[in-house]
Amino acid sequence: MHPLDGARLRFERADRHLAEADDLIRQWSVSCKDGVVSDHEGKISFPNGWPSIPRTLPVVISDAIHNLRAALDYVVYELAILDTGQEQDRTQFIIEDVKADPRDPQRGFDPRSKRHLRGLSAAHVGH
Repeated sequence: MHPLDGARLRFERADRHLAEADDLIRQWSVSCKDGVVSDHEGKISFPNGWPSIPRTLPVVISDAIHNLRAALDYVVYELAILDTGQEQDRTQFIIEDVKADPRDPQRGFDPRSKRHLRGLSAAHVGH
């Protein structure tokens, strides 16, 4: 078993969800095309309103995002083992939009990296 098999499985699962989302969007686009009307000036309208998006689309997209995030978490976990030679608890791929937040010392990449990237080398953290 390869150390990144878990990440690979999550990525493959996300790929299946994205393929399902593509199919749902393709079906929805057909219903949009069938419901559109164009007048003699080229102005388009939907006399019966926009077709509803498929009810399962948000769930399928959410599942894809969840699996992609989990794949990234697996990679961080395995990098921590690679760098330290042992398992590190509570590692996590960090998603932040700021390096540090002066208003909230708990928010931002730098403060969260101390907890969630424990054991990773500076090269793997990106500093």
